Amino acid sequence: MSEPQHARKATLDAYVTRQAATVGRAPVTEDVATIGPVGPFKGATGAASLGIIDDFSESYLGKGPGSVTFAHDGRSLYFGRDDGKLRRLALPAGTLLWEQSESEYGRGILCVAVSPDGKRIAYARKSGDVRIADAETGKTLREIKGGNAFFELSFSKDGQFLAMGGQGGTRLLHLATMAETALAAGHWTMSYSIAFAPEAPILAEGATGGKLRLWNMPSGLRAEHQHHRGDIHGVAWSPEGHRLATASEDKDVILCGLDPKDPILRLTGHTGLVFCVAWSPEGRRIASGSADRTIRIWDAHTGLPLARYEFPEDFAYRLAFSPDGVLLASTHPCTARIWNTQATLKAVAPAPRLLSAGPLAADLDPLPGALVALLRVNRSAPLSLLRDLLALTAGRPSSPEAQRLARHPGTSALAALRWPPQARIALVLLLLRDYEDASFAPPTDTSAAEIRFALIDALAGGASEPDAPPLPLAYLEHALDVVDDRLLVLLGSLGPEACADDPTLPLVMLGRLAQLAPRIALDRRLLALRVPAQSLGAAEARGPWLEPSGFSSSGHLLQLVPSQWALPDDLRQYRALAGGLLYRARFGREPPRLRPLVLVLDVSPTAFGPVEAMLRQAAHALAASLLDVGLPAYFIAAGGNNEARAIAHRADLFEVLTARAREPVHTGQTLALAAELCASLPMHGPLEPTIVLLSHPSFGEEDLDVPAPKDLAGFFVHYPGHPREPAWQRRCKRAVCLGPDDEGLLAAALGQVLA
Repeated sequence: MSEPQHARKATLDAYVTRQAATVGRAPVTEDVATIGPVGPFKGATGAASLGIIDDFSESYLGKGPGSVTFAHDGRSLYFGRDDGKLRRLALPAGTLLWEQSESEYGRGILCVAVSPDGKRIAYARKSGDVRIADAETGKTLREIKGGNAFFELSFSKDGQFLAMGGQGGTRLLHLATMAETALAAGHWTMSYSIAFAPEAPILAEGATGGKLRLWNMPSGLRAEHQHHRGDIHGVAWSPEGHRLATASEDKDVILCGLDPKDPILRLTGHTGLVFCVAWSPEGRRIASGSADRTIRIWDAHTGLPLARYEFPEDFAYRLAFSPDGVLLASTHPCTARIWNTQATLKAVAPAPRLLSAGPLAADLDPLPGALVALLRVNRSAPLSLLRDLLALTAGRPSSPEAQRLARHPGTSALAALRWPPQARIALVLLLLRDYEDASFAPPTDTSAAEIRFALIDALAGGASEPDAPPLPLAYLEHALDVVDDRLLVLLGSLGPEACADDPTLPLVMLGRLAQLAPRIALDRRLLALRVPAQSLGAAEARGPWLEPSGFSSSGHLLQLVPSQWALPDDLRQYRALAGGLLYRARFGREPPRLRPLVLVLDVSPTAFGPVEAMLRQAAHALAASLLDVGLPAYFIAAGGNNEARAIAHRADLFEVLTARAREPVHTGQTLALAAELCASLPMHGPLEPTIVLLSHPSFGEEDLDVPAPKDLAGFFVHYPGHPREPAWQRRCKRAVCLGPDDEGLLAAALGQVLA
């Protein structure tokens, strides 16, 4: 490490040490054991490249790439070369430990695999022969003669089977008896890649046609996936065995679950055939190698690219991570390279020291994220202040000083939200939006991610005497004074999930509070309302497929339950006199069914006043219900220019509560825009997208000649004391009209609109 790097690290360590001390933690000082610096070797191509660890001259069959895998201890790797040599190379210097060399025809090695116990190594040659050798010495233990070349080998978890995939399909070798069987005769003639699951007897097989098949051992086919448009050349399991990564000639990498119906994550960016894919040991990264002369590292959860490594050879053929997830080995024509992926590991994984020390205490766990969020809005504060505010917003003051703040009405209102710790970080940012303690400002040359991981390390240390500055009580009391109904409406609309994902969201939306409708703040409890998917709707059951429900001891003869006619006549007469017969009390009604919607909300002056709050909260409930289940929706603020926007994020819901127009609604233009947007929405199963008009009964009474959209539903709120039939009610397929004080009927009414 250079002198500037040492100075930079010392500054960062001093900062996180001081922050950890405010909450009574002393950082651990010992370093994590490593095998020492690896490389650089010759041919390094960039900052992450450690160079060529081994190479060989062009073979007589061309520039073959060979295969590579790491030993289980991470201190050596096996490289099967196309010139017929199998080598074990020691790290960190790349020293040759042993070598096996063959000279017969077809000597090139196509694939190498290590057994689960690390004691055996299997490798396949171009001639079709497969050999099993001692991993420590390289001495051949068994040899299987074959006719077709195998491209991939994989040991089962229990070490009893060796799967071999290649030109003749996939074959299973029972290592105890050496019995060999075809996995699925007649299915495929080519298997490019195979892999046993790490924790279950499941074999993944990828081959021609873009099909991925999962086989239960020994029962047979489990599932078949068809996500790629070209042959699959690489398959890798996640460490826990719940997901797979596949690489294809269609230039994409796909992450999928075990069930073909599970959602997939498609990683795009390669411009050439993707030969290989590898999952990192900690399960948070994917590496892929392509014929576009790049290796790419991806975030396994988000699919976002983390790094791009370039090399001069024509392609990368095989990839392997070291057991600690830091090193990545790759094979290329006549070459094996090694890469340092530590920068990508830091971007996605917890600090190494925390992995060995165990999880942080419950009161410390959210602090690194809270501090990073505060730094991103250009504010700084001691960690002790963040901890106290997180505790206060949960209704649990953590220090004697904080007891004074616990009695403040603003504190009680925030605690009543009952948000989880990660969401309460957003509440802390709200309270500290005008606070700055320059003495706790971070080093200027460090990123937020570096601070976060260094702080995790520091908080994982032992307990110490807290060294916390006093709470800024006067500032916090002033900050709590501004927690009013309008702010609580904003928080209720955004919800804890969105605020946990982006703690700065309430700050961004804070300037919109003045635009809230006057009565919304009084009725903020209704912002949690959702369409009751299991309640009864308004459409009476029609047809024999919907059975009547509910029984009564009295009723019309035609409502008698059919089973009562099976009784003997005298018994039925007796029960009739005694009131013991069963009659149908009601007919079943279809529950409301969510589908894509276009919400047309009247925000013109004619809807201002008592009607406004009910209309907006109904629109909010419909939009939030769709957002919760991932259905598409549009919102049109009807009036004036008819502003329209897609409901794609929680922040979009706040538009429903604040949008206003100073001009009247132009009925024809508004409904034409709604029909156009509705036509652009996709179908949701058998349910067609619907337009929901939310207005007052006088809406469009002078425009009854305007064509009504194909599927129009209406939700109307009449003026206080003036109930009447809405002018457009008969032009809606389903319509409901409530009064402005009928909050208790709102949920059922929305169900009726969507039934």
